[in-house]
Order: sequence, then C-alpha cells, then structure tokens
Amino acid sequence: MLTLVNISEAQNKKALKMYQQAREKLANRDIQGALKQLGELNKKYPDFPDAWILKGDLHAREKNTDLALEAYMGALKAGAGAFLHLSVAELYFNKYQYDLAKKHLDIYQAYPKASPQGLQKANKLRKNIEFASVAIKDSVRFSPENLGPTVNDRHHQYFPALSADGKLLVFTEREVGTDKKDEDFYYAELLKGGGFSPKRKLPGYINTPLNEGAQSVSADGRIIIFTGCHRPEGFGSCDLYASYLMPDGSWSSPQNLGPAINTAAWESQPSLSPDGRTLYFVRGKTGRDESTDIYYSTLDDNRRWTEAKPLPGAVNTPGREATPFIYFDNQTLFFASDEHPGFGDMDFFYSKLNADGTWSQPVNLGYPVNTSSEEFSLIISPDGRTAYFASDSRADGYGGFDLYKFSLDERIRQTPVAFVNGVAIDANDGKRIANGSIRLFDLSSSKEIWTGETRKDGTFFWVLPGNREYAMYVEKEGYLFHSQNFVVKEEPSDSALYVEVRLKPIETGSVIVLQNLFFDTDSYKIQPKSEAELAKILQFLKQNPNVRVEIAGHTDSRGSAAYNRALSQNRAKSVIEYLVKNGINPVRLIAKGYGDTQPVASNDTDEGRQLNRRTELKIIATQ
Repeated sequence: MLTLVNISEAQNKKALKMYQQAREKLANRDIQGALKQLGELNKKYPDFPDAWILKGDLHAREKNTDLALEAYMGALKAGAGAFLHLSVAELYFNKYQYDLAKKHLDIYQAYPKASPQGLQKANKLRKNIEFASVAIKDSVRFSPENLGPTVNDRHHQYFPALSADGKLLVFTEREVGTDKKDEDFYYAELLKGGGFSPKRKLPGYINTPLNEGAQSVSADGRIIIFTGCHRPEGFGSCDLYASYLMPDGSWSSPQNLGPAINTAAWESQPSLSPDGRTLYFVRGKTGRDESTDIYYSTLDDNRRWTEAKPLPGAVNTPGREATPFIYFDNQTLFFASDEHPGFGDMDFFYSKLNADGTWSQPVNLGYPVNTSSEEFSLIISPDGRTAYFASDSRADGYGGFDLYKFSLDERIRQTPVAFVNGVAIDANDGKRIANGSIRLFDLSSSKEIWTGETRKDGTFFWVLPGNREYAMYVEKEGYLFHSQNFVVKEEPSDSALYVEVRLKPIETGSVIVLQNLFFDTDSYKIQPKSEAELAKILQFLKQNPNVRVEIAGHTDSRGSAAYNRALSQNRAKSVIEYLVKNGINPVRLIAKGYGDTQPVASNDTDEGRQLNRRTELKIIATQ
C-alpha cells in the first residue's frame, strides 16, 4: 500500500499517476526512464515517500550507494515508516560508516512493527557491525595484480584452479556480448620468468556444447572435477563430473560421479583434496538457494565415493557457504560465507581441521581482502603465499571478470608444500611396479597422513607440507617393503623431488636400510618417532611367517672399534627385543652389530657419516 503524507487530493491523483508511470517503465526494463520519472516526482511532490523509496531501491540494486542513501533519507523526511532505517543502516555499513549504521539500526530494532524477517536481518547486521568496526582497524596487506592479457580479455574468466606444482592454471571462461551462455575450460602454464603462457582451451572431450564450469584440478594435474548442468544423465539441475588426462594429453569424456554425491538438488563448486581421497563441494536446493552448505565425500577401500555429508564443525551456517578450497596441506579449508561475521555480503574465511575430524571456528581473511562487496572463488598456491581470485570491479580489468593474484599478508600465510614425483621398479629387472601400496607418516606425531597406490605405470605423486620430517613406505606382495625418510624444509623448492623406489624381491640376501629407525646419540634407546618403522617391520614379519631376518647395526668410524661394535650390537638387539615382545618367534631373528666395518660412504664428511650410521634388515632364509 502506498503511503501518502501531506498531499492534497488533487496532488494525490497526479502523484499516483506519475508514480504508476514510473512503475510501468520499470516493468518494461526502462530503468533510466523510471529514475527520470521518479526524479521529477520527487521535485513536484517531495512529501510522497514511496517515490523516494522506489528510487532508493533502484539505486541500491545498481550498487549506487550514495544515491540510494540520498533517496532513502528523502523518504524518511517525507514521513516513511521506521522500517526504512534497516535499509539505511545496511547502506552505511557498506560504506564502512559503522557508527551511522548502528544509529539507524538502533532505531529500526526499537520499531514495534518490525517484521520477524527484518529483525533476523538486523541481528545479523549488528554482529557484522560489531566485528567489522574492530577488524577494519587491523587491515591486512593487499595489492592485487591482474594476470594480464595472455589470460584475461573482455570475456569472463573465473574459478581459478592450480596443480600442486603451481605451474598449471585451469579456469572457466564465458563469452560476453553474445547470446552464448556456454562455459568452457581453458588453461595457461606458469612461465619461468613469471606470468602465464597464452591461454588455450583444454583439448579432448571435457568441453562440450553443454555448460561446464567451477572446476577443481587434482594435485598431480591428471583429474578435473567440475560442475555440469542440465545433462541427460544428471540427477539434478547441476551435478559433479570427472574428466581424466589421457596419454595423448587430451581430456576424457565427463563421467558423472554418481548418486553418493549427486542428488536431485544442486551440486557445484568442487575442491579435491591433495591426496585425491576427499571431495568438498557445495549443495543447495537450487543454484539460487540462500542457504547452501559445504559437503564432503571420501573414497572407500574400493575407491568408491561414500555418501556425501555436511561438513562437521563450525563452517556451515543457516546462511550461504560457497566456493570451498582445500589447501595443499589437507588441513586448511578456505571458503566464502555471508553468515559468519564479516564486512558484508560474501567474505573469505578459512577453517582448520581438528583432531576429531570437525572443522574449527572460521577466521575472516580481513580487510581489504574482504570488502562490503561479494568475494568468491579464492585459491592459494602451493607456496602458501600467493592467492588467486576473480573480480569484475577493479579499474585495471579487461572487461567482465578477470583473474588476479596477490601476496597473502604474513598473518594469513599458509605452510608451503613440497611435491614428490616418483616411480617404483623391480630392483632386479627394472620393470615398473603397478598398484604398489604407499603410506606416508608425519614422524613428529607418528600419524599417517597419506595412503595410496602406484599408478599402472608405476609412478606416484604426492604433496607434503613444509618444515616437517616424513616416513615413506612402499610395499608390494612378494617384495621387501621400502623405507625412506624425507625432511621437507620450511621453504620447499619450487621443483619436484624425484624418487626412484627399487623394491627388492623377498629372497635370501635381500637387504633394506631402515631409514626411519632412530636412536638417541651414542645410545641404543629407540626414539619415539621410530614407531611407524617398528610397526612396519612387525607387519612384514607377520605377513611373511616363513621369513628369517638379520637386524644389522652399523656405525660411523668415530669411536673405538670395540665401542662401535658394542653400540651397533645393542641397537640391533633393541629392535629384536621389540619384535619378540610383540609376538615374533625369536628363532626367526638374529641381531648382529658390525660397528664401522661395512661403510657405504666416506667417513670424512657429515653426510657420509650419517649414511654409515644405519640399521638394516636382511633376509637370511625364506623357508
């Protein structure tokens, strides 16, 4: 109902006629014509509040904040109800004028006719004001850099995704200025001198005349999970699909991920974990649902996706959560939300995985990374310092949405990661070993952090957070397990570590170095971080009950021959005692201390002496 204040009956009719004409122009999508009509109405009949309100609504819709405020204040002066103070408070909040926003919010919340929906919105706005008025005083460093004309142009580029080596950038592109609504995938490669190669459309069958977008690239760059909408085989409006890199460098036909993930609802915006075993994505009733949540699904032992569940913990809210990105440490989830306290609309947050599998209270990335506008589609590169995002509101854009990068403020940087390429081969004939089991442990916690298999060609790939020490085990039936130790520095190299694993058949004379067995200095006391190694030896002996082994201790040349022989013998005996205590028949075990008599490297360097200080497992019988 129109609110007419202090207008005569004759003026009332004229004002209503002009107002109706403005509404008709608006119905015909003539926004400028409607605004012009409303402007004339404001001049002639300034006490007609509804004309001011409609004018303010139009300017607010177009994000012309100052003009919207001017119109709403005109409406209040003309006698509009106190309900309008909520809209005024929201606009002042978007201008970062928090004191004025709070003043108008106080008036609205004292309004006796305020609706339940309005009061709910007001409570959310008050939380944002309380947060933002403090957080804005502690702004973060933010200097976005356009990725340049090799990637961006007048069309829309958005939803960036990176491989774990940071060298493959995949993104979604949609044309502007045409009737074409189709989205396709493009890629560009990071050049040595910085910048990216000219973009190219992904080859193969992944791009179709149908709509595809919002993709995630696996850490090894061989799988793309993406959103496909309105497809004949789909379960709902938009589903998640997978495409695989084929030997010729092209991408396979999309495969629907199935009913464990896709439903009659809207599924979109996937993010695949660096180990490839957990998929995060967004689900809502529709693509325009104002209450979307982040879900996750894991691969079971048969490499099938389990039924997706909402993310446990503090991430999801009654509002909208979107664009999840799991960082390469597999512990930090970045996402956007319009419900957690922030600076307005959608803000970027991150949450950490707790020991119990829940996710921690989200942390706002701060101003001006977050603003009063909508932020979405943020990813972090493997260096933990560089972020990529899409924006259509920056002065240096080429038109539409462009892709940008920026250096993260020190307070929100992540632990850099290293990435490992490797291959498993038979130590005797050099043939590659497929489907070998690989397990990784964080030695500081003895926690298993990654499990998987070698590919059909024997290769493998994984990502490791920096500033940690790791144990790696590779095993295959019929072979001795392979034990290896990695120390990843706090600032990992930007090139991959290459590892060749030579698996030795279980036969008499085969020897492996137990690289993750550690003793205190000049002592035969086994350190706690050796737990994974001891468990692996125990497992091997239980799985191969006919095998007899020698545990051999070795030292460097420092110290007397007698001292070194005794120390190495006692270290070997410590391992035997552990195995016997845990159920291995002692007749299958021999402890032998060789002291410094069998060096494998020079004792003239620290590196050589470290190699000589070792414990070995040797097969002495297989029957």
